[in-house]
Amino acid sequence: MPFDDNTPYEIEELPDGRAVIKFAPICDHQRLDEHENQLNSVVEQHTAVACDMSETKAIASDWLRWIARLAIKAEKAGTIFALADVDDGVRQTADLLGIQESLRVVDSVEDVWTL
Repeated sequence: MPFDDNTPYEIEELPDGRAVIKFAPICDHQRLDEHENQLNSVVEQHTAVACDMSETKAIASDWLRWIARLAIKAEKAGTIFALADVDDGVRQTADLLGIQESLRVVDSVEDVWTL
């Protein structure tokens, strides 16, 4: 299902306490309190969370910074949290922001479940 212009991500809840957050191909949406609350809840309520970046070719820096904060929150909560299938341009943006070290990156969503 394609993303509409107002949807920065979609959440899929899976069995065994897992969740996938799939980000839009271009994630430059305004980040709202409802987004932050929803993503915080995903991290708090699941044992493993995969950020599927397979379609994401561009993401706003404030979204990447928020994902890095979610990664820290997940680590403190004991939740497995990783980005999967990250485009080189997104990696470069994370590197320019100085947050690449705080992000766990794997090849695929399936790899997240084996961490």
